[in-house]
Amino acid sequence: MRARGLGRRLLLSPPVLLAAALASGAARGQADSGALSLSEFYRHTMSAVEATAAVTDWLDRCIATHRRCYAPAGRYRVAAPVILDLTKNDIASIEIYGDGMQQSVFDVVAPPGEMAGPAPAVAIRCGDRHCDYYYLHLHDLGIMTHNAGISLQVAKPDFSDALNSADFRNVWVGNDNPDEHVVVCQLNYVLSSVFENLLCNGHGAGVALQIRQVEFTSFVAGSFSNAGTGLHITGGISFGNLFTTPDFENVVDAVRQDSRGAQGNTVIGGQFSWSGHAIVSSASGTGGLRFISPNFQSSGFYRGTVLDPEHYAGVVVTGNFGLGVTPPVPPSGMPLANKTGQQQIVTVWGGEVSLVRLNDFDLRVGSGSFPLRPGQSIAIFYSRPPSWLWSPLAN
Repeated sequence: MRARGLGRRLLLSPPVLLAAALASGAARGQADSGALSLSEFYRHTMSAVEATAAVTDWLDRCIATHRRCYAPAGRYRVAAPVILDLTKNDIASIEIYGDGMQQSVFDVVAPPGEMAGPAPAVAIRCGDRHCDYYYLHLHDLGIMTHNAGISLQVAKPDFSDALNSADFRNVWVGNDNPDEHVVVCQLNYVLSSVFENLLCNGHGAGVALQIRQVEFTSFVAGSFSNAGTGLHITGGISFGNLFTTPDFENVVDAVRQDSRGAQGNTVIGGQFSWSGHAIVSSASGTGGLRFISPNFQSSGFYRGTVLDPEHYAGVVVTGNFGLGVTPPVPPSGMPLANKTGQQQIVTVWGGEVSLVRLNDFDLRVGSGSFPLRPGQSIAIFYSRPPSWLWSPLAN
């Protein structure tokens, strides 16, 4: 099969103004053999207009010659939104890289009027065409924005340009705007890709990472923190995604899922620290949001706020989390759902109990221990209230 790739021109639109001064005394990085360094296209004495031409020429030359794009260590001040037009073409791939997440940083400081509303500060997409594009490599660099919208948008939100087999490694994206509409990283229609140590950090509001129609993609480590929501699964069909040891800290809600098309997404390990809930799943009928041995490092864990009690559809949490939280015994005959996300062992004793109902199955017993899976309900019929204890099953 012929390799598919990206367009021959990587556009920066509208025009980009680049202040390319490096920190005094900082060591200049070296491009690998065959890579095209940005340092070949600018000098310290260049004016803003000259810097714009240099950056455009650098990116266009990388595409035209199929060479890797290398940005040496420095803070590159960009005064307009950046659009990387990766229109489908017959080249194998493109690679853009720097000297490290906090070493090669593009600081997008476009005037507020140029980035109003949801318009992204940096967009990677296929222009006006419908296309698939393949094998994008982005690593060892940072993006800083200040807009009240999307910082980094990968592919278009209408799902018309799928990104296949991408590789993002050691990429940091930050947004210091406290507006609630901020989305630091938004991924649209991304398939079979790897995001290793992707850091998307906000300023206490909005969303750190939003995935929309992302499918069978792996997220390794990384941090999605300092936001209203750490991870937001929404829009389109997102399935078969794996998050390994992610970091969700300083957030209101760590993970929020509201897409009815979400299935089979898994989080293994990781750190959770929240002020609202660790997990919110509000799409009725949503399935397959599984958490395996996460570290719930929040006082809310002891108050029973791991799951939103009103929005827990399809959530399963496995692991040993101690004693859990036992709810009050409800009135006789009133069903109480297991909204913990964990399988519980409900032990009933004392009182005068005539019947225990698990979902629609009646047990004419007065006491005992009963397994209750996530989403199932239990009702106790009694003339004198019993005692009970809920204990999460370590599974």
